[in-house]
Amino acid sequence: PRGDRSYFTEQEKTFALGWVAFFSSICFVSTLVTILTFLLNPSRFEYPWRPVVYLALCFMVHAFGYFLAMMVGRNQLTCPGNNFVQASATWTWEFTPCLVVFVILYYTMMASFLWWLTLTFGWFLTTVYRWSHEAVARLAPLFHITAWLLPLVMTAVLLGNKVVGADELTAICFVVMEKDTSSTFYGLMLGVILPLLLFLSAGIFFLVAGFISVLRIRDLMHLGGKKMEMDRLEKLMVRIGVFVTIYIGPAAVMIGCYIYEL
Repeated sequence: PRGDRSYFTEQEKTFALGWVAFFSSICFVSTLVTILTFLLNPSRFEYPWRPVVYLALCFMVHAFGYFLAMMVGRNQLTCPGNNFVQASATWTWEFTPCLVVFVILYYTMMASFLWWLTLTFGWFLTTVYRWSHEAVARLAPLFHITAWLLPLVMTAVLLGNKVVGADELTAICFVVMEKDTSSTFYGLMLGVILPLLLFLSAGIFFLVAGFISVLRIRDLMHLGGKKMEMDRLEKLMVRIGVFVTIYIGPAAVMIGCYIYEL
């Protein structure tokens, strides 16, 4: 039968569902708090910090994508009409829930990485080139066009090349490797892994360059006896450091999982 291919046991699927539900709930609640904080006090998120808000929005909608998949149900999403959703299959209207979940998950994932890159780029401009908050804010239209439009184009390209399939373990739809379909290999490599690696690596470069510049400024302040300004700068470094650790760690693990699948 072309239904459930049973690569995994029911216990493994139940565990994966609980795992996804647990972390999606944490993600949704924490990002919702960030967005509500912004709505109550927008002045706390001036550029270069403003991308944090859009980053939180992307993750909140991303978590909703997993909730949507769970609400639709495993059978209806991954196996409508007892036909397992594969990239190589002839797509029908029964595949619509699967494709909708893919669009939500893929688009928000790529948009979140681009907003992360925007955040680090703003940090880079502020620390290395001493741009003011107002100067960084003037680039906001360019940031929005890039971060919202580019993932849309990438999503359309992957849909057009039919590389989307169901993931039996997590009961979602994404770019899933299929042995008998070479296009899924290139879809996963060129459409997922390489862009994520590029965005993450560029962001890390901007962060490291910014930290080096901040350390130089800190040394000058220390020599000049500007203790108050130095304390303020150290608090900023701690905030950035915590945020970087929280983001880069899971992002690197996720990319590693995609590379392992490839």
